[in-house]
Amino acid sequence: MVVGKGSLGSIFFEEFHNNDEVVIFASGVSNSTEDKEENFNREKKLLRETIENNGEKKIVYFSSIFVGFKETKYYTHKLEMEDLISNTCKNFLIIRLPQVVGEKGNQKNIVNFFTKSLIEGEKTIIFSDSWRAIIDVNDVFNISKELIFNCENKIIKFSNIETVKVIELYKKISKIINKKENFELIDFTENIPNINNSKEVVDIIKNLNVTSKNYTDKILTKYLKKWSY
Repeated sequence: MVVGKGSLGSIFFEEFHNNDEVVIFASGVSNSTEDKEENFNREKKLLRETIENNGEKKIVYFSSIFVGFKETKYYTHKLEMEDLISNTCKNFLIIRLPQVVGEKGNQKNIVNFFTKSLIEGEKTIIFSDSWRAIIDVNDVFNISKELIFNCENKIIKFSNIETVKVIELYKKISKIINKKENFELIDFTENIPNINNSKEVVDIIKNLNVTSKNYTDKILTKYLKKWSY
């Protein structure tokens, strides 16, 4: 069973929509800048109903790798949903993800935000010492599938395959879509430590031969070249 029709829900649909043992919960708030309480409550209500209606099934929930490190309403909400699942489900798997990139996808993620800003010629404020990781939605599927079938009642950190400075990510996007850079670099260090992948993720990445070399460039080229602007 798959709950949700976004990029994550869509990528899991074919294999899991008729699965009677696993529920992929890929619905709810995906915008990390969200602050409207009604949107958080909508996800909470749907998640509660999903858990209640699928008592013996494994509930798979996608959270954020920044849970516990950022204190906005979004990350507090994600932690609350994690607690709801871990305290009420007999069988669950929570996977904390960085920014997921696919066909268009969430318009508020960092790749789409930078792309839109560059196309519209808007100035972007970027912290000088800020790092991010982006993940191909297909890699999320392949790695998560292994986790789903081999892990139970765990919170798994899928932090990165490659990390890059935010300013370098911005420059890479600018080059690929051939738009002039327009940014202001602020001398600021984010107070976010390096978050390591869980051992299970490290092993799966190795087994699937997913390489970190030029990983970010490959994703950006793969998806940005497909889009028309």
